[in-house]
Amino acid sequence: MGYKVTNPTTGVWHYEYALYNQNLDRSIQSFSVPLAPGVNISNIGFHAPIQHPGWANDGTFNNLGYSSTPWNVTQDASSITWNSETLAQNQNANAIRYGTLYNFRFDADQPPQNANATVGFFKTGSPTMVAIQGPM
Repeated sequence: MGYKVTNPTTGVWHYEYALYNQNLDRSIQSFSVPLAPGVNISNIGFHAPIQHPGWANDGTFNNLGYSSTPWNVTQDASSITWNSETLAQNQNANAIRYGTLYNFRFDADQPPQNANATVGFFKTGSPTMVAIQGPM
């Protein structure tokens, strides 16, 4: 997990997160940043590499290759969350597989504070917390 927070203009902080999977076979299916009550966010973004198309015996379900579908983003009063489809929905979903880096970003009207983001896994295991700076 890497992150950078900048203050490009008065009253606006830009939050940028990079989530890298070096060698985790379970893959990563979701990333959630906590928000303090009343935080206003905008300029929400996501970036992932384009997946290669499937080929015979490529190891994906039905040799279809992995999906390049952008992750969904949802926001409620306490968090912003990005997620791919689950394993049950699509075995070839656009999860963060080993050797891959995905980026998440937004602007907020509150300065950074220490916080814990939540990383959810694609295959098995309970979500884990990672230390970040967030608009708390």
